[in-house]
Amino acid sequence: MKQAIALAVCLAACDGADDGGGAIDAADATDATDDPLLGTWVRVPVVGPDGVERLTFSAGQRWSAEGTFGADAGTYLIDGATWLTFQGGVRWRYEGDILIAGDQLMIKPYLPEGAPAGIVGTWVADYATDALVSERLVVEATGTASITTTIRGTPTTVTGTWTEEPRGFVVDAGAAPGSPFRFRTMGGAAVGTQLFERAP
Repeated sequence: MKQAIALAVCLAACDGADDGGGAIDAADATDATDDPLLGTWVRVPVVGPDGVERLTFSAGQRWSAEGTFGADAGTYLIDGATWLTFQGGVRWRYEGDILIAGDQLMIKPYLPEGAPAGIVGTWVADYATDALVSERLVVEATGTASITTTIRGTPTTVTGTWTEEPRGFVVDAGAAPGSPFRFRTMGGAAVGTQLFERAP
């Protein structure tokens, strides 16, 4: 069921500025096998429906999370340097890609397919719940966007409009569950709803 997805991304932007712009130096991109997760990470607002606000990774591959759901904890594994599995959690679980660049961590990154023009382009995320899930986000220059979620070979698509906001953009898909979808940018390397920054 689990498939490690190779991170074939040219890290292109992130200088730590509040607007999420700037350039990611390749030397700043950290390989997860060096366990750069250790420490505490705070969610860059806005918190989505999953409610995770703070993540802490400690020695012995232990994790704890705090958020609108309360608190949770367990152990974690890294596979293939980019696939993170949380184990033992009751209220919050995740198994899928991560991306770390400097003091930023993105859980469930949508990686570029092709060469996006800023945020305009196609972005893909792969993760697992009780089955492998693939999400495809298409952001059009015309101001429209679509999100297709495929579970067990069955795709479901929501469409709407997108607008930029500080540190990212929002996709308004009307009455679709979870809408509006707020995405943060990790330079040109990824977009996603779960961007964290290392706590001082």
